[in-house]
Amino acid sequence: MNADFLKVTTNYPAYLLLPGHLKTSMTTVLSKIPVRAVIHIKDVENITGMKDSAARKLLQKIRKTFNKPKGAFVTIKDFCMHTGMSEEEVKEYLIG
Repeated sequence: MNADFLKVTTNYPAYLLLPGHLKTSMTTVLSKIPVRAVIHIKDVENITGMKDSAARKLLQKIRKTFNKPKGAFVTIKDFCMHTGMSEEEVKEYLIG
């Protein structure tokens, strides 16, 4: 049997080519995937208006507060717990 029937030559995403019941469940799964869970220096700059060095220091302070090693990721949840901001409020300002 030739596998040519599996090749799709279209500009549409693959999940749009699925049958209706699969398309609905796939769209639901895709809509539940968060953009990302960590916060970066540029995000802190954008949210707070801080300069680069102040944003770095804030992330270092958050790592120290939560006993994370140097260079460890700071999650949005960690940032929100430290600053008192809500996650929804922070996610509005995330870059990328």
